[in-house]
Amino acid sequence: MTSLLHDVVTALRGLRARPGYVVATVLCLALAWGVTRVLASVLYGVSPSDPLVFLSVAALLGGIATLASWLPARRAARVDATTALRAE
Repeated sequence: MTSLLHDVVTALRGLRARPGYVVATVLCLALAWGVTRVLASVLYGVSPSDPLVFLSVAALLGGIATLASWLPARRAARVDATTALRAE
């Protein structure tokens, strides 16, 4: 578990070197905030701009995307490069 925490911290530190990702995230959140007016008719019992729900869903989707890309990359990193190249 410590290795996972270390990997996550390293990835978050890498975002500082790539401000484009942060800008894209902020723009996407702003766009999503604007789309909430369209989706307001579908929601029941939740305000379209409820910050807790909005940020929770954004964090959940971000976590799923991170795991979906990190797990295969970790598995691929365990394969010896010479073995993989000889198999082709």
